[in-house]
Amino acid sequence: MLKSFFVLLIMFGVSSAQARAFNVTLLGTGNPWPRPERMGPAVVVKVGEESFLFDVGRGAYLQLHKAGIATKSLRHIFLTHLHSDHTVGLPDLWLSSSLVSRGLEAWEISGPQGTKSFISYMQKAFSADTETRIREDKTPQVKFKINVHEITEGLVYNKNGIKITAFKVEHGPIGEAFGYRIDAEGKSVVISGDTVYSENLIKHSKGVDLLIHEVAYFTGVEVKSSPVLSHHTLPDQAGRVFSQVKPGKAVYTHIVVSKDITPEKLIELTRKTYQGPLVVGEDLMFFELNK
Repeated sequence: MLKSFFVLLIMFGVSSAQARAFNVTLLGTGNPWPRPERMGPAVVVKVGEESFLFDVGRGAYLQLHKAGIATKSLRHIFLTHLHSDHTVGLPDLWLSSSLVSRGLEAWEISGPQGTKSFISYMQKAFSADTETRIREDKTPQVKFKINVHEITEGLVYNKNGIKITAFKVEHGPIGEAFGYRIDAEGKSVVISGDTVYSENLIKHSKGVDLLIHEVAYFTGVEVKSSPVLSHHTLPDQAGRVFSQVKPGKAVYTHIVVSKDITPEKLIELTRKTYQGPLVVGEDLMFFELNK
């Protein structure tokens, strides 16, 4: 009888017991404009006890605290590109959390070509602070250590059943820009980064459960006359992306719109080309992928 019980446990209980929670938090859904209700672009993907941060926009460290996500669980940061609104929160996260809540492991930061130079200059800019903390306050040096990885398109992380794939997108003259796909626990999420309409993004997003995509729209403004709109995705273009990908759910973030464009209007504009599940993201919005 006892043997039969353990057989049933193995057949029906162990797999569910071993399944890790896989969830996503939008820390910030805004852009460079000063909008207190929308912090800078940043997304946390959490699988079990491991957290991965994609972009570090304005207020990211405070938003992590609000979301109850401990930085002790966070070692890996992935940058989509090097525009300031996606990186300006990194010094705060790096310095402040290293003083109050970081574990004793080096940071691992991955990003496009130029990331090594960016991180090197950041470290030099704050060297007076970090050197004093290490020498006088006895802060462990490893808390400020950063290992930098300049990536190319392809698999950039593959450990503990978690796969992260970078794929190229196009974002004007910034240089290299990436989106990311995260696969774990039989589920998947794609983060577009900043991009125009992208066939490569569509290719890498097929079958995804959650597609987090940027959007931009200014009422009465022609794309060709706007350096902003010409480097981003319009709602009807995003709808075309969603219609081809057919995600379990599409979510807008990095929302760059004129003041008259409400979330309802943004969805209405997208409905010209897409009728599936769609949410306009808000800061600290939370998604569970495997429940």
